[in-house]
Amino acid sequence: MLNPTLAFHALLIIGLGGALLSSSILAGATLLLASAGMVLSIRKSLYKTGWDKPKELRLLHFSFWLFVLVSFLSWALEGFDYEGGKTLGTHARFILFWPLIVAASYARIGAKTTFWAIGLMAASVIGIFIMTVAARQGALDQVLNSRFGGGINPISFGNLALLGGMLTIVATLFFIKEKRFALAILFFTLGVAAVVISMLSETRSNLVALPFLLVLLIPLLSKRLRIAGLIVVPVLVAGAIITSDRMSSSLNGLLHDGHLDSGMEIRLEVWGQALTMFGENPWSGAGLGGYTHRIESEVAAGNLPELFLDCCTGHAHNDLLNNAATSGVPGILS
Repeated sequence: MLNPTLAFHALLIIGLGGALLSSSILAGATLLLASAGMVLSIRKSLYKTGWDKPKELRLLHFSFWLFVLVSFLSWALEGFDYEGGKTLGTHARFILFWPLIVAASYARIGAKTTFWAIGLMAASVIGIFIMTVAARQGALDQVLNSRFGGGINPISFGNLALLGGMLTIVATLFFIKEKRFALAILFFTLGVAAVVISMLSETRSNLVALPFLLVLLIPLLSKRLRIAGLIVVPVLVAGAIITSDRMSSSLNGLLHDGHLDSGMEIRLEVWGQALTMFGENPWSGAGLGGYTHRIESEVAAGNLPELFLDCCTGHAHNDLLNNAATSGVPGILS
């Protein structure tokens, strides 16, 4: 008979480890774990063991439900628009948080299983990179001179690869404390490689997040290494910016010509559209589908070029501004 505890551990490892190989793997594992958590909640299996709900997790659970509720109200106020419904479907996934917590707590999923799953994610980043180079018959220069996305959106790939790589480096510190030095070396190698590959996505948000993630690592170091960490972090960030073609060209254009590149100009334009929408409907927003319809109408009126239909209809490229535009003040607070 299948041991449910082992099954939950396996689902976590498979889901996180295969997240970059296929979104269906992560979605399937998440759905199965959440479904199991719902069954356990109905049966009160976890509570019968004397489990006490952690206050921090209950607060997160409440905040996720608040976000989904605000999104639903925004969708209702706009008349249950189709585009808004698609956005609500994405937001509604947050309510799976508590069933996932129940399933993980029941299976006693701890640091080791979680770090193995994350380490597998970092390994998949390396595997995807190697397979891409092999598919191009070893043309490494072609891969390095283009935005690497591992077969998916470079932004999504870069963000997930960076997160997986940094968490794998955290796992290194965990295994050092466990005195499992061989595993620590393995995870450090995987983590650093994943972070380096994530930078090949040329995603600006990665360059913004990198210094903050590195700073968060410093308290985990020994006292002797913390000072060295404060020195190394700026050097690493500067190196990442210098070696980024997109960021370098953006800075050169700004310093020499006084102009941003087209990507940044597009972002500034959609941010301006979002702010205008918020100003028009500060308390309720324009509805979950309102931003998409606004961009489409501006393009149809000739106020924006058609390329905005390809890049910028679904989201304002800024979560805060997007929530402000679609859900108003409640969206900002949620």
